Amino acid sequence: MRVGTEVNHVGIDPGPFDRAETRSERYRGRARLTSGKCPLKESVSRQNGSPAIVRPEPPVSQIHPIVPHFHPSQYSGTLVQIRLSREEELVAFFVQKCGGDGNLGRTRLMKLVYLADYEARRFLGRPISGAKYVWHFFGPWDSRLPTWIHRLKDAAVLEETAVAYPSGKQGFLYTPGATRAPQSFKPVEVEILSYVCRQYSRVELVELLDDVVYQTEPMVHAQKKKAKEKPLEMNIADNVKAGELTVSLEELLERRRQIRARECLSHADAMIALEQKLRHLDAAA
Repeated sequence: MRVGTEVNHVGIDPGPFDRAETRSERYRGRARLTSGKCPLKESVSRQNGSPAIVRPEPPVSQIHPIVPHFHPSQYSGTLVQIRLSREEELVAFFVQKCGGDGNLGRTRLMKLVYLADYEARRFLGRPISGAKYVWHFFGPWDSRLPTWIHRLKDAAVLEETAVAYPSGKQGFLYTPGATRAPQSFKPVEVEILSYVCRQYSRVELVELLDDVVYQTEPMVHAQKKKAKEKPLEMNIADNVKAGELTVSLEELLERRRQIRARECLSHADAMIALEQKLRHLDAAA
C-alpha cells in the first residue's frame, strides 16, 4: 500500500509537516548507491505468505538477562509507576500508533525511531531521543533496542510475538499491550512522530530501507566512507530543512493551533475579510 493511503491506518490527521515535504518529492530521481544496496533484499525481500507464529516464545531471561523484571500486574491503564527513557517512549509511541495491524517487526521499528530523530534534526536541529546509531546489517541500529523492548514488554506496554518468515528466518512482531505509556513529547515532536508513522509504517520494508533510510544524509555519508559498524554522523542532517521554511516549524504549528481555536484568521479568511472591507469602502465613497 502506498503512503497516500496510510492516514486511516494510523488514525492521525495530516498536518503542515506533510506539506513541507513529501517522501516522493525528496527521493524522486535520486540515484541509488550500488555499494550501499540493502542486504535485506537478498534475504527476506517480497516473500509471499504470512509468517507462522512460533510458540512458545523463548523466556526473556534467556535472551536479555540484564533487563529488570516488572510484572504486568503492577500496571493498568496508564504506565506511571516507572520512569521511561526518551528512547522507550519512542518505541512505545510507534508500537501504539503503527503496530495495530500486527505487521510491525523489529527492523521496521528501529528504522521508525531512526527516521523520527533524523526528521527532527532536519527541521529542529536536534534529535528527539538519545539513541546512538551505527550502520548495522539493515541500516541504522542501536544495540539497546532489545532492552527498551523487553522493559516495555514486562510493563505490558507492548506484546512481542515470535514469527518464522517464509525465508526460514525468525523474527518478532510487536502490537500494543494493555497499558498505555505516558508521553513527554512536545507538540512539535508529536507532529514529527505522527508524520513518520503516516509516511513509513506501511511502506514495503525493502523500499523503506533502499529508497528512504539508505538515502538519508548520515547513511549516504557512511556508505561513501565504508563505515560499516561505525557510529553514524547524525549531525550532518541538522537544520537542513529549517532554512527552507519562512517560519520555524514550532511557529507554524502554533499558528495552526490558533486558527483551529479561532483565536485568529487564516490567511484565506483574512484576505476575504479585507476584500469585503475594501468593497464596503468603495461603495461608501
